[in-house]
Amino acid sequence: MALGASSLRPVLSSCTRCLQPHLWPIAYTQPVVRTFHQPSRTNSSEAEEQRSTVTYALPRTKIYEYTRPQPRAPVKHRQTAQQFEVNDSQTVLDEMYWKLLGPQGVDILTPELRWQAVTHASFDHGRQPYNNKLAFLGRRILFLHATLHILNQARSPSATRETSSKSEPPETISSDSATYLAPIPFEHPDYKNLDAATYEAVGEYSSEDSLAEFASAAGLHRVMRWKPMNPWNLVQSGIDTVAVECVHAIIGAIALSRGGLEAKKFVTRLLEQRKLSM
Repeated sequence: MALGASSLRPVLSSCTRCLQPHLWPIAYTQPVVRTFHQPSRTNSSEAEEQRSTVTYALPRTKIYEYTRPQPRAPVKHRQTAQQFEVNDSQTVLDEMYWKLLGPQGVDILTPELRWQAVTHASFDHGRQPYNNKLAFLGRRILFLHATLHILNQARSPSATRETSSKSEPPETISSDSATYLAPIPFEHPDYKNLDAATYEAVGEYSSEDSLAEFASAAGLHRVMRWKPMNPWNLVQSGIDTVAVECVHAIIGAIALSRGGLEAKKFVTRLLEQRKLSM
């Protein structure tokens, strides 16, 4: 015997009333937000407009209103970040170039190159032109002229006496008891200091200590644009290394804008000051 829909309705309603006390915990464990999509037979844009969202939210408890503020230590464990200020005055920059390059030093470089030569890659996250490639060019030029400076130096008296003693060929006795003079190696006046042009000798003229002292005397530390790792300890952050890189960049900028002759004049004056301090 088939049952009609009217006869099944009372049975279903009674089953729902019996199961309702056991279903309410499951209802609260469902996701808070449910999204139902109504089917659309037109296009995707109209389907997006017909999308409806039904939200089921549980009552919120304002816990933050009753939370006590966290206790504060009387002494800060971490230092407050300090903003490192750099020079932005064109007048101060020109004074440094006047000390470094002489009275005509301001006219040697353009204002853009003057700023770029003293700007490190760490300044402003590298968004402004910095001196990395200029420093590479200037470092090669400095090594070249330091090597030529060593080759053109006058020989010391001890080296001269050693050469004169070698000029007299010693007598040598062969296996057949014949006496003959040993051959003299060829020596040219232009190559008299070739053995002295070693990597260590060139490094003494272009060392970081000497160039950092030269940069500090000109006031380069006050106009450099860079961002130190530790503003409270500039030596640990590498201020001398950045200053030496700026000196190399200035040499490269002079060679790039005014030619190798102007760069040679500046490097020669730098090497002469280094020679007097050695």
